[in-house]
Amino acid sequence: MRCAEDSLSRDRMEKREMLAFIEGRVVECTGDGRTVLKVGDMGIAVEMLRREAQALELDEEVRLHTVLHISTQEPKPTLYGFLQSDERDIFELLLRSHGIGPRVAMTLLLSLIHISEPTRPLYISYAVFCLK
Repeated sequence: MRCAEDSLSRDRMEKREMLAFIEGRVVECTGDGRTVLKVGDMGIAVEMLRREAQALELDEEVRLHTVLHISTQEPKPTLYGFLQSDERDIFELLLRSHGIGPRVAMTLLLSLIHISEPTRPLYISYAVFCLK
């Protein structure tokens, strides 16, 4: 498939973060969702949903769909990773809502991903509407 035929529209691609995904080997997992992937010769720390991080095994090869969050209110940038691209998309949508930071967005995401696929977009739209 040629790049011009890719399923993501140009408009959507322009909104993507600098790091759309990373692939690497899990070298560290903590119980709070912090995971370190070895990518090449670097160890990259990624914040994940706790349930997803706990499901990973050491030395497992994974691809994480990522969001690099930079805030003037926090001392350092943080990379958030998700096993599914739709979870990353929901996280980004929640972050764009006024007053929602990454911690609250992760908590809301954890609640929203348990909703079945056919009705999930409706619940997400409603949650974002209520947060505005």
